[in-house]
Amino acid sequence: MMTNYNIKNDCRGMYEEEIFNTILEERGINNIDKFLEPTEDALLPLEDLVNIDKAADRVIEAIKNEESVAILWDTDTDGTTSGAIMTRYLQHFISYPVVPFIDEGKMHGLKGQNLDKFKSFDLLIIVDSLDKNEKQYKKLFEMGVDIIILDHHAIKPNIPYDEYTIFVSSQRFYDNSQLSGAGVVWKFCKYLDECFETDYADELIDLAACGIVADMMDALMDTAKKSDEKSGELWEKYLKEKNEKKQEE
Repeated sequence: MMTNYNIKNDCRGMYEEEIFNTILEERGINNIDKFLEPTEDALLPLEDLVNIDKAADRVIEAIKNEESVAILWDTDTDGTTSGAIMTRYLQHFISYPVVPFIDEGKMHGLKGQNLDKFKSFDLLIIVDSLDKNEKQYKKLFEMGVDIIILDHHAIKPNIPYDEYTIFVSSQRFYDNSQLSGAGVVWKFCKYLDECFETDYADELIDLAACGIVADMMDALMDTAKKSDEKSGELWEKYLKEKNEKKQEE
């Protein structure tokens, strides 16, 4: 069975530069230099993410009181990088285990979950996952577990997430709705860095970039500059190790 494709531009017969310029024009990119070499001004203010301050206050409280913390994430690349970022970041401040939970199969968030496995925790951080309604959040909240959600999926109107969770999302009045779960989690950790006067989040920007690219989101805003810097560091490290190994041989 033949597939009929909707071809926006027929680039046959074009040179590489012509194809490149056609793609840029199609995507509305006027400043090519800024697109290829993003600067710090591409980073949106951390506090533009609604409730990021409340989420940070709750995490700081958990760290100070040595509360039990669990993290739940989705099974795809954006989900696993989100979970890795949050877990590795918290390990700088928490000496006891931060317990990971990973969705199975097509499960997403708390949907279909046996909530009893979470009831022993003081705080559950859910990354890159959002239930379509508040039912499971309400049940877990009433079991005495505080919930933070760091997400990017579309939000159904009139769902009272804020009654039972601290909900941070790039879909809530944020200028970059293309920021994936890993990007939201990274920016949250960057906000915590400002609170703690540390820079641990910068070590994890490569994970955020992987999550954003894997979810086919727009990498121009928020993380592009930091991702570029981290890629350079990793490449230099690789070349150094390769050179040292060659000298040993």
